[in-house]
Amino acid sequence: MQRCPVPAQTIIVADDDKTYLEMIKDVLEDEGYPRVICMVSPDVEAIAQERPTLILLDVHHSLEEEGWRLLNFIRLHRDLQDVPVIICSTNPVLLEEKGPWLAKQGCTTLEKPFRIDDLLAAVAARLGLRERSA
Repeated sequence: MQRCPVPAQTIIVADDDKTYLEMIKDVLEDEGYPRVICMVSPDVEAIAQERPTLILLDVHHSLEEEGWRLLNFIRLHRDLQDVPVIICSTNPVLLEEKGPWLAKQGCTTLEKPFRIDDLLAAVAARLGLRERSA
């Protein structure tokens, strides 16, 4: 299946694993998303400067508090407060515990490792795009 991305979409992928970042960037660009920006440990101003339409934010064990802090800053920033966020984590317990709070923040979650189809479906859903047959 291919998605119908809108040309002006900008997707920020924030993670500390450069290999993961490049893989996600390649997948999204191959799917037709024209502007995928990878960031390692970004601050909220760096994200805001790119004017994203979607943020994929990794929250992992060693830097968990940093991830939640960044999400709070995103939600408080006037230019980012309404931008959809997909939280990715390898910790299913964390995602379940934070689920109600994340829902209030307007976030969805994606447990790692995930299937590429699940990633693409989550991105399309958060951007309000429909799938089309190849």
